[in-house]
Amino acid sequence: EMRKLLKKVRNLTARRMASLEKGNSFSYAAMQFDQAMQKTYLGGRLPDVNKMKWQAVERELRSHHQFWSSKTSTTSGARAEQIEQSKRIWGVDESGKPARLMTFEESKAFWSAYEEFNNIYKGSIARYDSNRIQQAVGQVFSNVGFWITDLKALSEAAMEHLKLQSEMAEKLGTDFEDFDPNNPNKAFDPMKLKDTVDESGNIIQGIRLKFRGI
Repeated sequence: EMRKLLKKVRNLTARRMASLEKGNSFSYAAMQFDQAMQKTYLGGRLPDVNKMKWQAVERELRSHHQFWSSKTSTTSGARAEQIEQSKRIWGVDESGKPARLMTFEESKAFWSAYEEFNNIYKGSIARYDSNRIQQAVGQVFSNVGFWITDLKALSEAAMEHLKLQSEMAEKLGTDFEDFDPNNPNKAFDPMKLKDTVDESGNIIQGIRLKFRGI
């Protein structure tokens, strides 16, 4: 009975995820489900249900349940969350709409970068809430484009952005938690970095040029 259920649920999940992508509606729950399948099964290749032990069937069913229980498992829910996330990350225009609405592929790139940031700086980002981290990652993408594939370098740039915000808040005599990165002092350019020198003695001229390998 569990195998029959898993076969049915696999088809439903596959159709729903295809529908989300076709509708350009990014679902973080779908991304997490895909990652779970990649970790559970080598390369994400689903095994023959008839050859699975009941414990493995039960484990996969839990992953499906987690996806379907999320509000972003529906096209409308994913779209609504995508709009709210865009507002939080990019801000809003005069009409209250997101200043920028990410595409499906841009959303995948953004949340992959966000997860990489948290993996790299786990244990040292307690003072940075998730919204502020998302804004920092978004700021880097905004400045250098979504073509970046070096998530480690992107994470380093986002952390530098957060540190500069913290320094600016200190200069303004404002608690970092109360510092609004969307309305900083006009003289403050959060992405303007000092030139640095890498291990080989090459000069890296700020974030933008850093990503181009100069």
